[in-house]
Amino acid sequence: FAGGKSPALGRGHEAEPSLLASPLDETRGVFEGMLSRIGNLRRLLEQADVSLDPSRFILLSAGLATAGAVACVMTPAVPKFFTPIAACVGGVLPLLWALLRRRKRLRKFGQQMPEALELISRALRAGHSLASGINLVSDEMAEPISKEFRRCYEAQNLGIPLEDALEDMCERVPNLDL
Repeated sequence: FAGGKSPALGRGHEAEPSLLASPLDETRGVFEGMLSRIGNLRRLLEQADVSLDPSRFILLSAGLATAGAVACVMTPAVPKFFTPIAACVGGVLPLLWALLRRRKRLRKFGQQMPEALELISRALRAGHSLASGINLVSDEMAEPISKEFRRCYEAQNLGIPLEDALEDMCERVPNLDL
């Protein structure tokens, strides 16, 4: 069950990885597998703080593209050659929304960063640990910086080394100051 080798298999035969051995959040959908060649949609949605998984986001885009095409076909005053244009606009709207939301969130994070660093430095001067300073930022500051620092603090609290938790936060939030 855990994905180990079965004694029934002879040498040279590897058991295929079991679905039970891999966590459910690591399994990727068909759409996400195709889009991973173009870009990391999951990372974009995470940075934009959108609670949709990539497959649902793609279905939303496809639904809006279909709705745009159907609205164009059903409206008699609109020429039919606008149908593909309406479908493209409807399909791209969720992506544009996510990109704008990401940009706004990252800009706000950048504006909050000096205050967070000042808060951590005051905690360090007072004799607290770096992890305690990170927890202080997560408790005292507003979103989005509090959410990211909370994730970092909780990760190191669960046993991930602080260095790795900070590197994960740097990957989630592309900010040079961070």
